[in-house]
Amino acid sequence: MTLFFVDYFSVQLQEDRVRTMEEKLELADQKVAQLSKLPEVQHELSQVQERHGTAEDRIQRLESQLDEKSTEVAKLQQRLRINEEHNSRLSSTVDKLLQGKIKFTNSFTYFWVYSICSYRVQRSPSSSS
Repeated sequence: MTLFFVDYFSVQLQEDRVRTMEEKLELADQKVAQLSKLPEVQHELSQVQERHGTAEDRIQRLESQLDEKSTEVAKLQQRLRINEEHNSRLSSTVDKLLQGKIKFTNSFTYFWVYSICSYRVQRSPSSSS
């Protein structure tokens, strides 16, 4: 009976070793499968990094264009403000000339005022109706 028990114990031990070896083999197969996919994963990773780099370049270009356009808008706004101030001063001068508060000094000034008034009449909203 002792011999039977030792043989049984020996068989159990062998079966445990076989199971352990099978588990190790299965893990090794999984690692081999993962390693075989490594070049594909590396290729995909390089493509993603390339796209990411391209997107970053595009973002930088767009930011640069936005800065340029912002600067251009600021210059145009300043130019518009200066033009409006200038138009306001000219309009005020023409109004004063028309009211007789400023005397014509020569025929050129008279011609200039006449031209401005004609232009104002042509551009007025009531003349387009």
